[in-house]
Amino acid sequence: MSFIQRASFASRGLLQHCASRVPKSVRINGSSQVRCLSSTPLVSDITANVTFVNFKGERFTLTGLEGQSLVEVCASHDKESLLEDSGSGGGNQSQRVRSSTWTEDIYGEGATSNHSHVIIPPEWYTKLPEPTPQEAELLNLLDDISPNSRLGSEVRLTKELDGLLVYIPDPYPCDIP
Repeated sequence: MSFIQRASFASRGLLQHCASRVPKSVRINGSSQVRCLSSTPLVSDITANVTFVNFKGERFTLTGLEGQSLVEVCASHDKESLLEDSGSGGGNQSQRVRSSTWTEDIYGEGATSNHSHVIIPPEWYTKLPEPTPQEAELLNLLDDISPNSRLGSEVRLTKELDGLLVYIPDPYPCDIP
């Protein structure tokens, strides 16, 4: 028996096992094509597609995992040149007030560079959490900021953002002597 035949046989057995555990009243039209309820999510449950449009008008649709930043999505598809963040290894020191008697020092979190500047269309922008004060401060340093500007290093994917459209503005020249 080949590997493919064994895998096919095993998957049929698993489907039959799952279907046998589901009461007939739960089956749709008597079909045994049901999914086992398990703690392991399907890939489609934890991924989101993002379409990046660069300044030349070229479109790249990439798939990312929930929790990944837009910069991390590009890096996982070897598209670092599409959207990169030169300051992704650092982070600033800030403080988070936990209670009236406890203020926690936070190191290495948050944006450190505005090189991952992106523009999000209004219909998607409203689905994003508000920019942090640190992100807003870095965005204000840009000359070409728009009301829908964000940093790609700070936008984290969720299933709600499946189909997100992201515009990447023309980068600053990096070969200035």
